[in-house]
Amino acid sequence: MGYLNPKYYKVEINRECAVKFKEIVKRNFEKQAKDGVVDLAFNRVYLAAIKP
Repeated sequence: MGYLNPKYYKVEINRECAVKFKEIVKRNFEKQAKDGVVDLAFNRVYLAAIKP
């Protein structure tokens, strides 16, 4: 799970959080896609969130 690995967090990151994160990222890639292709250039993806 990369940066969603629970051992790197002081709070619980459960499967539901990881699935939701992946869905959000996928949806945004789909919105940006042109003919199924996304121009993507990054060094790292950072997730900043507040857990309820």
